[in-house]
Amino acid sequence: MDQDSLPPYDILDDILQRLIHHHQSAAQIIVAGHDPAVVDRDPAGGSCRI
Repeated sequence: MDQDSLPPYDILDDILQRLIHHHQSAAQIIVAGHDPAVVDRDPAGGSCRI
């Protein structure tokens, strides 16, 4: 997987920071302004709810 198949790193970093360090749910991350399609995206191509 490379940068072309991932969201921009600044967006990915914020999502991971919220998920891992702040223990936020996918719903909370979406409410914070992130695109639901990005938050729910499975890098393998499916949908992956976090």
